[in-house]
Amino acid sequence: MLAENTGWNVVSHDRDVNVFDWSALAGRDVIVWPTYSRHRAAALLGLDVCSKLHGVAADVRRVDLTRWSNDGKVPPTLRDGWGAIDALASPGISRDLAAFIGHMAPKTAASMRVPIERVNAPSEPVEASGEVPGPVSDRVVSSPAAADAEPAERNPENRAAGSDPGPCPVDTVDAPDLSECFARDVDVDISEMPAYLDDARPRTDAEWEEAAREAMEEGEARLARNPGAALAQARADTLADMRAGLWVETAVYSLLGDKDELERKAKCPKIEYQESQLGAVIQSAAAAAMEGGAPIYKRGSMLVQPVAERNINASDKEPHKFREVTAKLKPWGKLSLRERLTHHAQWEKYDGRSGSNKPIACPPVVAETMLDRDGDGLPFHDIAGIVTAPTMRPDGSILSAPGYDSETGLLFVSYTNWPGVPERPTLEDAEAGLDKLFSLAREFPFVSAVDRSAGLALILTAIVRPCLPSSPIFGINAPTPGTGKGKFVDTVCILATGRHAVATTYPANEEEVQKQIGSSLMAGDQFISLDNVTRPVAGNFMCSVLTQPKMSMRVLGASKNVDLPTNVTFCANGNNLKFDGDMTRRAVQINLNANCERPEERTFAFDVIAVAKARRPEFVIAALTVLRAFVVQGGPKIRPALGSFEAWSDLVRSAIVWCGWADPLGNSKEIEANDSERDKLQTLLTTIHKWQGSKEWTVSDIGKALESDLQKADKDKQSVGLAEAVITFMDRQGRLESGKLGKYLKRVDGRILGDLCFKAGKKDNFNRVRWYIESFAKPDAEPERIEDVF
Repeated sequence: MLAENTGWNVVSHDRDVNVFDWSALAGRDVIVWPTYSRHRAAALLGLDVCSKLHGVAADVRRVDLTRWSNDGKVPPTLRDGWGAIDALASPGISRDLAAFIGHMAPKTAASMRVPIERVNAPSEPVEASGEVPGPVSDRVVSSPAAADAEPAERNPENRAAGSDPGPCPVDTVDAPDLSECFARDVDVDISEMPAYLDDARPRTDAEWEEAAREAMEEGEARLARNPGAALAQARADTLADMRAGLWVETAVYSLLGDKDELERKAKCPKIEYQESQLGAVIQSAAAAAMEGGAPIYKRGSMLVQPVAERNINASDKEPHKFREVTAKLKPWGKLSLRERLTHHAQWEKYDGRSGSNKPIACPPVVAETMLDRDGDGLPFHDIAGIVTAPTMRPDGSILSAPGYDSETGLLFVSYTNWPGVPERPTLEDAEAGLDKLFSLAREFPFVSAVDRSAGLALILTAIVRPCLPSSPIFGINAPTPGTGKGKFVDTVCILATGRHAVATTYPANEEEVQKQIGSSLMAGDQFISLDNVTRPVAGNFMCSVLTQPKMSMRVLGASKNVDLPTNVTFCANGNNLKFDGDMTRRAVQINLNANCERPEERTFAFDVIAVAKARRPEFVIAALTVLRAFVVQGGPKIRPALGSFEAWSDLVRSAIVWCGWADPLGNSKEIEANDSERDKLQTLLTTIHKWQGSKEWTVSDIGKALESDLQKADKDKQSVGLAEAVITFMDRQGRLESGKLGKYLKRVDGRILGDLCFKAGKKDNFNRVRWYIESFAKPDAEPERIEDVF
């Protein structure tokens, strides 16, 4: 088509004309083929380049698009950007390229050495027809200098340009009219041109779409024949098929997923599937997935994948605003796992017809068996959770590197550039860190110094909770709605997780509580917020999930249990919030009180949520500095530590007190005083002790006493206040439910309250437990005798 030594140079911008090194074309024959633009006259396209080449190249010829027709108009179907590649892709032009150039780029006088002044485009866009408004000679001008003027001195540093640098370099000799120069040797009527020019017309959009469809089909056919050679074949297409070749290449890429897919796939290990070797195939598939970085992890007895979605709370025009990720753990499904395993290996299976292996997708039985194994015997990492901010490991070191951390089992995912934590911060650094954290929380109406310390404890706990074995629940209490309970929870959650807290209700049914919290644990949530709690927080499940590092949870919709980590920050808020039973020693209470009728109408000095988002890295690093300083400086640990939460007490609680703040557990007695379970037990103990003293009795004795006293006056009743003490154990008819009371007594057997406790004695002849109350009150001390004193 073209000579083998044909070279291509591309100038992509008008500015490039002045900076391009044209010396490489010195002494050569050059054809200037401009790209069509509707915003410039077709007759003027390429003149800038021609002006630079005259005096450098041996011969310069320019493709003049106005020669396409006798009337000097460009065909209306010619699109913006039409150039050499488009023309060469046309079958008519590619068959006889020399004839096409001979007509469209007539040879000019080779001896002409006249640079042309740069002609700018007209201020108004040219019409689509491409008609030139006025003769070409009106647009091409020669130098205004006189003919007898001395030639300008050449710039030796700009040999390629042939003149001094400038937008319009000219020689001082008169230049002939360019239209005559380019047309003097060839003057052919368009009607005399070969018929192929009809085939060479620019393609319409519909025709290009048809060509693209054919190219896509060709790409699919090449992939079916040999995927490894498809890309190379597309790149090796001839110049005449350049556009079609690019399309085939694009089709190959789109079918395989991305531009580097062929190279990546060629590096994947090959796995030959044999049904008799299913176990070995599964191990090979798992190893290939691990080697390829597949996001497959084990959590309990499930295979899960991290799902991280970027959480954008600002438009692209405001990138300085808050942007983070929301991270979740999602169980792998059969289809998605099969797709992932196919992605990381070259799967093959023997084909008896061809006698060779053929490529296949991962067999479904491989993914199904892998899921049914529940991770047993597979090399995938165990994942304890996902964090979106640096945290502290149990040994006091800082987890700050993104990716999977084998020591803690945490996956660190974040788009934020986090500053470093000081290696050996001091007590002064820790105090400054707590002051910085409180500067964010100072707008909340904490009741006392203890409540302020408890608020800081919640912030520190939320940031390091993924690496703590257990942590108490934090309760935000206020007497009036609108005090800021939910906003404070959101502030803490933004610092710890990068997003607002996802609030959930506190169900009245313990089974529903287990389902709700269990689903959050399976998803790997870092923060669970029980919002607007209206009943006392209690229950065996809540007590266990707070103190145990792992819990066995039933998978919804399946008949199996999984062991899940419980490294979650629990938070509850409500008006006059209460904790009952064993939850009282598992809670840290934060009291807020705005001391006004309508606290929601208060104004804050600054937007706490916006500041937490904008300065999140600063506050997180401040919190970690506090805890890091406590560890490296060997701060004293509070004794006795809070039972079941020793690690939390030795780190978070002790660090706050070390910095001179109040003990976060200072509200413990207040929590116990509001315990309705404690009040019920206290009433039962004191009432029955007055009725029976230390004598033995049965539950049926209480029922008989209530029936006997039913018709008596108050002064004649055997047990004053007994009915009120056991009212919670009566049915709607006012009869005592003996079984319910008996179960309660067994649950509180031996629990000392004040100086009394229920004790179970021996059973009677009717197999009924005989109960009594044991008193631990110390007898009054006898007065000391004088002789004993001296």
